Amino acid sequence: MVSAQNITDYIEKEFTRFGFTKRQEVSRLLFEIAKRDQCHYLDILKDCTEGDFQFADLKKYLLQRRYPVLSQKKSSLRFPLTKLDIDPANRANLSALKRFLNIYIEKKVAESPLAKRVTDSFPEAKVEIIDRYKEYFGKIQYSIQDYNQRKESLFIVKEEFDFFKRCPCSNDSVYCGLHVVNLGSGCPLECGYCYLQGYINSPGIILPGNIEDFFEQFKLYREKYRQDIRVGSGETTDSLVYDHITGFSAEIVNFFRKYPKSIFEFKTKTNNIDLLLTVNPLDNIIVSWTISPERVVNSVEHFTASLQERLEAASKCADKGYKIGMHFDPIIYYANWEEEYHELVDQVFKHIPKERLAWFSVGTLRMTPKLRHVIENRFPEISILNEEFQIGYDGKLRYDDQRRFEIYAKVKSWIRSYSKDIYIYLCMEEKVMCQSADIGPVKKYSS
Repeated sequence: MVSAQNITDYIEKEFTRFGFTKRQEVSRLLFEIAKRDQCHYLDILKDCTEGDFQFADLKKYLLQRRYPVLSQKKSSLRFPLTKLDIDPANRANLSALKRFLNIYIEKKVAESPLAKRVTDSFPEAKVEIIDRYKEYFGKIQYSIQDYNQRKESLFIVKEEFDFFKRCPCSNDSVYCGLHVVNLGSGCPLECGYCYLQGYINSPGIILPGNIEDFFEQFKLYREKYRQDIRVGSGETTDSLVYDHITGFSAEIVNFFRKYPKSIFEFKTKTNNIDLLLTVNPLDNIIVSWTISPERVVNSVEHFTASLQERLEAASKCADKGYKIGMHFDPIIYYANWEEEYHELVDQVFKHIPKERLAWFSVGTLRMTPKLRHVIENRFPEISILNEEFQIGYDGKLRYDDQRRFEIYAKVKSWIRSYSKDIYIYLCMEEKVMCQSADIGPVKKYSS
């Protein structure tokens, strides 16, 4: 494995004539080239002539080697050359999916059905009744190592503020019309690209013990918009990963019987659908899966259901009468991406009748610079960071416009070969890309 510290130390020692920012950029480029090409960083520098060790020439050489495609394009491109800071102690533990060791329950929900289900499910865990979660822990700054321990502690809280909101699209992205409900915060799955890693603000998993208040708030929230709306869980946790404990899915389905023109979407990477199959389905309930080729599932989406398990679960829900959503997001570019994602589309239509498919959302891998820092600390060997990224329109690291357009166009063509009518939309994309690819949501939503 390439040592970030060795590279940083070497540059600090041998390139003292460079300023701090210049040494930082050289260290970052050397690290990424060595990691991608599986070579020693000194071998990279051997290819330089003596003159190349002037900073401008050295940086140009390293950029051309790290970004062979993007470096040939317009000079206005911005490359993410942030500080190289990787601590081996931050590595994620992928050896086992832990059970909760500590359960904290706020007094106001200590007698709630969820509190009883949780304590019955984890009889060996230490249980503590607390006044308020936020007061108990105060304003602590949590670290990556704290995030790695999040699966040891569960908090049952009374949610009083954060009920419903519009999907928080990144700056200048087209809004897809989704509203989100946060029926929990924190996820036990370990997806290498997960954006939740970039929001380390809790020492554990949080679940609300007052789902009935969410239902009351939905009535008010819907009245605020004066129309029926599309609501989804799954923004800050997987919608179904704890469903066997919370029992939320059955309560949600039954609640939305009263609102047949509003849509509720569950979004998951699990096959935890047993409770959903006990409830009479509704046309306005969508059960969705984030779906990836088996290669990606095995190497990046740790502790999730396999591709086959997700497809079989989706098929069972479709047979039961639910409509199914498919999220090809994030699509990850690699050597055989086209063949494997094409096969993925074929597999979806093999398992799910097209009349039961509600929509496809499509998006490509993207991340903030902060998230990249967390990913490379928690998953130091991960290969998804090896491709060429530029700083995009919203400040996130993205594939370049041409590559994203080609990905969207191909995925759209594969889906359209099966159905001309299924709704397809881009997730977290700018308006010009939606228009160029001729894919929603720009046609359907103007806000």
